[in-house]
Amino acid sequence: KWLETYLKDNYRNSEVIEYALTIGDADFSSNQIETYVKSYINALSEPVSDFLAFVSLIYHYSQKMVNEAIFRKLFKYGNNICGLSVYLAHNKDEREMLQKIIVQTKVEGSYAVFWRPRFSRFADIVLKLLLGGARPETWKEYLPEYSIRLIKTIKENNEYLCEEVEKMLTAVFLNRGAEDPLGVEEKWEADYVNDKFSLLLEDVAPIAHAQKRILLALTEAYPDKSHYWGHLARFCYEKADNPNEFEEAVGYVKNALNGSGEYDPVILHVAGMCMRR
Repeated sequence: KWLETYLKDNYRNSEVIEYALTIGDADFSSNQIETYVKSYINALSEPVSDFLAFVSLIYHYSQKMVNEAIFRKLFKYGNNICGLSVYLAHNKDEREMLQKIIVQTKVEGSYAVFWRPRFSRFADIVLKLLLGGARPETWKEYLPEYSIRLIKTIKENNEYLCEEVEKMLTAVFLNRGAEDPLGVEEKWEADYVNDKFSLLLEDVAPIAHAQKRILLALTEAYPDKSHYWGHLARFCYEKADNPNEFEEAVGYVKNALNGSGEYDPVILHVAGMCMRR
């Protein structure tokens, strides 16, 4: 039933490979899918490639669709900012290429246009190709820079942090599984472990200072968001092994309290845990 509905809605862009992927993508090797996706990526302009990379990164780490309006300033028609839909209306060949990899999805009761990968494996392949370049298997080495670039691009397009963007950033960078670990009582462990944090932060852990740089980027983009300072403080005191690192965490707690966190029980919990450690 699902396959019938999907193909009915996407028949103009459907190809033979999609029938097979829908029925059982385990039968396709990564190399086969990589060749298919790469052939279309090569035809995309820089702003569309950036959007594709951001959609894939967000979906890979949160399983969330992306509202194209969040990245509206990436696209111009002439000298004017136009948003993705208008840009693609004037670049129909590129629209067809993009829609081979990601698809539009409408949400009932909303005029917004959302995008998601056609198949979850497409998101993985896009990240390998666009982040890893000539060495796709090394894509996670470039994940910190792309993560910071994503945060900065969102800030450039969204001066103020709306609920939709906040939920997306939290799901990608901060949630552990489906839960926000901030304010959760945790047993202290002598050895620093990465599974206390989001999957993305866990993936960048082998790269020196990468986790902290990403958390700092969130606080720099939206300094009034007390929970971002709280997550940065929690990260610092969880990994701290000398007084200076604890003092640094205390400084971030103060930033959280000075923002909107003075009466926030979650931030007060973080402050208490920091002093306790």
